[in-house]
Amino acid sequence: MAKKNIGLFILIGMLSVSCSVETLNYVSRSDKGQMPSSLVSNFDNHYVEDKAMSTEISVEKVKYVSDLSNLITVFPKFKNSAVNAEIKKLKAAVQSYIYATTEANFKQKRLAYRDYAQSYKTLQTLKKYMNRDDVELIDRYLTRIKANINSLEYLK
Repeated sequence: MAKKNIGLFILIGMLSVSCSVETLNYVSRSDKGQMPSSLVSNFDNHYVEDKAMSTEISVEKVKYVSDLSNLITVFPKFKNSAVNAEIKKLKAAVQSYIYATTEANFKQKRLAYRDYAQSYKTLQTLKKYMNRDDVELIDRYLTRIKANINSLEYLK
């Protein structure tokens, strides 16, 4: 019986302490002007606002990056082996660009963009060796890739 009373006493003591700590935190957050930590609270507000702004940009960034990832995943194969080899280079450049964008590595991003642009130009010249349907198909994919990369560049 005594062990149960001691256990109950310890449980009630812990609950009362944890509730009082939560109340103190709540009071310090609600009465910012009265507490000496108002500078910290003010800093917290600016931090939250900055994070909210970066989150809005990040949502757009995630949209474009995921669209790019999907495009390079489902990019079709063609009969022309030179076109397929250049598409492989384009995919690698876009994948490197995506990685550099998510890691905020500007040097790697610039190099990946250069590789992407070179592959894009090469594919434009190789289109003259393709049939009309394949040209339309590759144009559709290249246009969407270019639009997403340009949108990511605009988000800087």
